[in-house]
Amino acid sequence: MRTAKQSGGGFTLIELMVAVGIIALLALMMVPSYIDRLVRGQVSEALPLADVAKRPIEAS
Repeated sequence: MRTAKQSGGGFTLIELMVAVGIIALLALMMVPSYIDRLVRGQVSEALPLADVAKRPIEAS
């Protein structure tokens, strides 16, 4: 008769859940920084475009 032998390798469900929780917390901390950088990039891209559009209006 064969007995079920655990190999001892791998991770338990609790360990995986803790790791996922830590990754989720890190991601939540990074979201505001990412959004801030995204907005700054859009603004820095829009400023030269607005300057180009402003020149014909000033010439009138």
